[in-house]
Amino acid sequence: MARSKLKRPDSRLPITIDLLKNIIKILPAFCSSRYEAVLFSSAFSMGFFAFLRVGEMTTACGREGSNHAIKIENVEVTNHNIKNILGVFKNRPARSRDFNFCGPTIRCWNLSGKITARIFKDSTSIRPRISGQLYCHFDGSPMTRYQFSGILKQALGYIGFDQSKYGTHSFRIGSATSATMLGFSDEQIKVMGRWSSDTFKSYIRIPQF
Repeated sequence: MARSKLKRPDSRLPITIDLLKNIIKILPAFCSSRYEAVLFSSAFSMGFFAFLRVGEMTTACGREGSNHAIKIENVEVTNHNIKNILGVFKNRPARSRDFNFCGPTIRCWNLSGKITARIFKDSTSIRPRISGQLYCHFDGSPMTRYQFSGILKQALGYIGFDQSKYGTHSFRIGSATSATMLGFSDEQIKVMGRWSSDTFKSYIRIPQF
């Protein structure tokens, strides 16, 4: 008889709006250049406000950009706001083998002001004029998942937070939590995060007072 495996509860903490702002504020203190600080500021902000998965912003490894990551040519900024982002998403058609399939539109949701649009415009204004993965270094090499995670943990440690309690998915956890606390309905949050089920509810971390 097969033993049933008990699934551990997800204990990762959310990246909140205030924590995100603090992370962005201190990035210039240890990033190797202004470009790198702006690059990670934009990626972290986009991860939060667009409910992105880390795989939609980074590549696993190597110099070639990920076919799953958002491309610079699929991003549109209108009236000082990020209007939409088109790319390859987790919930693509099951039979589709075309990794350039354009799924539903991703939006940056207004959870707190215009911080994302400003930082995003700063990053694209100094980005190398090349096509491909949206987030890349000044030499054109794509941002990797390892780099995204490493800078996040370094920033958390720098401001005195326990790095072990956060992960790359803490951005989506924080997005869902913030949207809930701001009064968005379950159906709205499912659309915002492109969830096809109620699994997002396991991401919500409402503070207990």
